[in-house]
Amino acid sequence: MKSISLYRLFLERVNSYGAIALTFSLVAAPAIAQDNTIELELQEANPSQFRPSTQTPGQINYRDLPPLENQFPNDSGQNNVTPLPAENIEFATEETDYTLGPGDQINLDIFQVEEYSGKYPVLVDGTISLPLVGRVDVRGLSLKETSEAVSKQYSTYLKRPVVTVGLVTPRPLKIGVSGEVDNPGSYQVAITGDQPQFPTVTDILEQAGGINTIADVRNIRVTRNIKGKEIIYNSNLWDLLTKGQIQQNISLRDGDTVFVPTTDEINTAELDKLAGASFGLQTDKPIKVAVVGEVYRPGSHFVQPG
Repeated sequence: MKSISLYRLFLERVNSYGAIALTFSLVAAPAIAQDNTIELELQEANPSQFRPSTQTPGQINYRDLPPLENQFPNDSGQNNVTPLPAENIEFATEETDYTLGPGDQINLDIFQVEEYSGKYPVLVDGTISLPLVGRVDVRGLSLKETSEAVSKQYSTYLKRPVVTVGLVTPRPLKIGVSGEVDNPGSYQVAITGDQPQFPTVTDILEQAGGINTIADVRNIRVTRNIKGKEIIYNSNLWDLLTKGQIQQNISLRDGDTVFVPTTDEINTAELDKLAGASFGLQTDKPIKVAVVGEVYRPGSHFVQPG
């Protein structure tokens, strides 16, 4: 039969009225035998093991009690509580490939089959219409995946087709901006030019009027939905400003959302540096400040510059 040990049992008379304070530690879970009985083994404790009590008579100082984690250890010595997995959320460290959608135009080149090669638009249903094989669904596919999908369709008619897919004209991007920016909302960005460049986090923040005085530029989140899974990127624009880490300025894709959280503290020296950034504080516009405490009108107020 297993036993349970109680140790450090000490009774102390704490006042003249006979009140008694009891301090003990349970260091093992009770073991119940097959006959549903519990055996307790009491051990005397040396009073010298205890620190002198500093509380007033009739009180028990909770600081003198042993920590709970020492009283109820588990078998492995580790915490058994495991956080639930977020199956549809992933924190990414590398940018994902561009995925096709309605409005894109691609160039498709089939090696030594010029009559099937050419430029094709992605239709509203996410497909491209190709000669001989008909429509091929490319919505949400990268250029490499599109090449593989087209090759598979033509493999019925051609021997080992070699297909190369390139992006000619990307569709306009719809990007959401929220948090501590001057003008949160949804923005549409057209990508033009012979060598189109995708907008970055700083580009969209600048278009949204810049950040405000309580923005946390170290923990900006970019959320991207890829095939039903949310991919989250962290953009630290303070490292971009102070260390030149251009990888912090993430390239955006259609459907991305950019969230600027609120900072825990305001540093005036950092505000001066942020004021000089393209996405930073707009010094010619009123700034929002929070007023709390014993004032007539607490809350958020706008202050004119100067």
